[in-house]
Amino acid sequence: MASAERLGDPFEGTVPEGEINRWKQMAANAKIETERKNIEHNRKILSNSAHLFREGYFVSCWHLNQNENYAMWDIFTNNLESVAIKTTYENLGNSLPSFPYMFMGLVRYIDYKYEKLDSMNVLDYIMHKRIGHEYEREVRVVASRSNAIGEFEKMFMDDTFCREDDQDFIIHAPKIDPSNLIKEIILHPESDSCFETKVVEFCKNYKLVPPEKSNRNQQPIL
Repeated sequence: MASAERLGDPFEGTVPEGEINRWKQMAANAKIETERKNIEHNRKILSNSAHLFREGYFVSCWHLNQNENYAMWDIFTNNLESVAIKTTYENLGNSLPSFPYMFMGLVRYIDYKYEKLDSMNVLDYIMHKRIGHEYEREVRVVASRSNAIGEFEKMFMDDTFCREDDQDFIIHAPKIDPSNLIKEIILHPESDSCFETKVVEFCKNYKLVPPEKSNRNQQPIL
């Protein structure tokens, strides 16, 4: 689970323009100066919180679709030695540790210019994306460092690591049982037989389901 700052979208975890305009309108409609100042103060606190929490959100992204989506191969990998992992919403949820800092749900796609957030819950900042990403149909798992308090703080940090070649690249890797999570493993449509052999051996060694070939390049039956 990569930090939100490493997901490649600079808008991850940020405040939509529509949300900012909503607060500005609330301040403009305030009947007295004290009310206006309180509204502006609250907006500033929420915006600062969203900015601070952004680096503490660790995210696992899943594409919700009943069938293989060929476009997703082209968008999310240029490495022919790749696989797609298939599970179910229920299995994904059941595979996660039941910690108070672990959340899962559907991403909401909004028009950043006009739409506002649903609530004042700061977790909502990481559960929405710009409407142009709607094709992703994302199910998102989020580990929130700010929710790992008390006895759970050490548990969170025990599952948090940095890359050996990049100390600033932080990931969160909760312990799960891959054999319960993974229902299918699909080979890249253009992967070769050598890669398939490696994956078959890997799955056998770790007691995972054997891989299947993508049907993207399947030859028609005449």
